[in-house]
Amino acid sequence: MAKRCKHRSAFSLTEKCKTCTNRRRCRRAIKKNRQKAQKMALLILTLVVITIVLCKTMLKKDDEAIVVKTEVDLVEVQVASKAENIEMKQVTQDKKVVQISAEPVKLTAEVIEEDPITAFTESEKIAMGKTVYEEGRGECEEGRISIVAVILNRLKTRSKEYGAENGNVMEVITYPGAFAYPKDMTDDFFINCPEYEICMAAVEDAINGEDPTKAYFSNGAHHFYSIIEPLSEKETAKRENIDIYVIGNQAFHNDMN
Repeated sequence: MAKRCKHRSAFSLTEKCKTCTNRRRCRRAIKKNRQKAQKMALLILTLVVITIVLCKTMLKKDDEAIVVKTEVDLVEVQVASKAENIEMKQVTQDKKVVQISAEPVKLTAEVIEEDPITAFTESEKIAMGKTVYEEGRGECEEGRISIVAVILNRLKTRSKEYGAENGNVMEVITYPGAFAYPKDMTDDFFINCPEYEICMAAVEDAINGEDPTKAYFSNGAHHFYSIIEPLSEKETAKRENIDIYVIGNQAFHNDMN
């Protein structure tokens, strides 16, 4: 197992990274630390704004209550003065009822939630890693990341065509005819295989927003196939005269005939 730097909580690379054997993980860890710090700062700022609004609202309500009470006291004094100058039988004083109405103040604060596209369980990440192992073993780094990006792009569509209507990545991966997902492969076997690290690195990169297919397709690709393995006549007809973007040994595309 390669030695790793012990400064994963840092916000920038240190001198140790120059000799680190796993600099890629260092960069990812630092990137995540910066994202967490930004989210925490935004949350603190939101709480401060809410506190200020609440304080101003309470002060305004106190001022209104004092003004109304003063007006009620003046009315009562005037009524008492008039009652002393006339007989009590001839005095009819309509009591004015002062109603204080205040509409409830609704404070809305933006709730910071994790992007559902980035909120995956460890088992779901391993399932995506297994798919990369089966579909892209031996591919270049961009090719492996692009395979995971296709899975996530399909998930974002929430389309029944890809099995994504429930927003479940496992349903997208195991959708009939979609991916070569190795159902019989155990987690222990996958974790101990030599390709485990690079497959899971591709999963993390894609989850963090990397998608090499966006260099050609603005919203990323939703399909791919191997250009070194022959297709059936039916599959060939589906892909005739369509736009493709080749990365390694895989052709990525969106259109289907």
